[in-house]
Amino acid sequence: MAASVRFRLHAAVCAAGVIYLAGDLWGFDGPVKRWLTGFRPDSPRSIAKAKAAGIVARVEFHPITRSQLDRAVRERLWLRGLDETEVSTGERVALRRAALDELIDGLLLRIEANQRGIEVKATESEIEGAFQRFAARFGEGELDMALRSQGMTRAELRQRLAARLEQEKALARCVGDAKKIEETEAREWFAGHAAELAQPARLQARHVFLATLERKPDQAKRALDQALVDLSAGKKDFAALAAELSDDEATKAKGGELGWLVRDRLPADFAEAVFALPERSPALIRTTLGWHLVEVTAKRSTKPRTFEEAREEVVAALKTVKRREAVAAFRSALREREAGRIEVWLEE
Repeated sequence: MAASVRFRLHAAVCAAGVIYLAGDLWGFDGPVKRWLTGFRPDSPRSIAKAKAAGIVARVEFHPITRSQLDRAVRERLWLRGLDETEVSTGERVALRRAALDELIDGLLLRIEANQRGIEVKATESEIEGAFQRFAARFGEGELDMALRSQGMTRAELRQRLAARLEQEKALARCVGDAKKIEETEAREWFAGHAAELAQPARLQARHVFLATLERKPDQAKRALDQALVDLSAGKKDFAALAAELSDDEATKAKGGELGWLVRDRLPADFAEAVFALPERSPALIRTTLGWHLVEVTAKRSTKPRTFEEAREEVVAALKTVKRREAVAAFRSALREREAGRIEVWLEE
């Protein structure tokens, strides 16, 4: 076959191929178009693949995995002194939805901050401050045991606290500063919240703590039952029992003294039980971390304060309220604006 004939035939075949490909892609729903479409992140095939990989939601194609969600739920329960076995099915479903909403909001915020060119970094002093505030909820030994129960190290806790600080900073940059608080506004707010601003009820207590993370709960309870018998009979005093038995390294050398305690600064399961105890009536308390032999040594009731005494807290509280409202409005607007880019495949 002459070269010119072969060339014309080859050109005709290529032209036919181009025409067919153009028709497949733009004229009709052909196999090539279907094959290429399957690679799009929003195609049924891609979505099925994402679900199979454990992805429960996407924000602008940024994935949120089931393991991330499970961890967020465990942390929420942990901060409340609970585990999944202690909540109902309905509560568990609500927790998962709330945790997923928080993860979605966090992703939306990071994307928005990146688009605005906002870069934030938590300083070492800020991270240390956040860590110390968190650690103050626990005795020294209790914190490490609580972290081990979550499969977490102190370094990992610091990383999570740093991430939260940076998210708060980015949110503050996006939302802007709170408006100035006027004197009349502050006094009006105080008048409606005077009871909340009163000095809270508090108590002084001491404890002997036996952890149950690496010890059987029945064994710990029996040991403290005997300790209570010895204390009641006058065979041993509280300080001796604390020094001999307690796993709380921060207090055992101080007679188990916990100092003055305020309800909202304690783990929920411990606060409820200890504030129900009468003075000088030692008793056993069970928490998620272990068993405590506790004695309340003094109590102080709620004490009202004047506006001048509470002024700084009133202004701080009002700024917090205004900022919370601004944050809620910002999150709501961001959700509404980006609704079409949020995909959720959470199975209850």
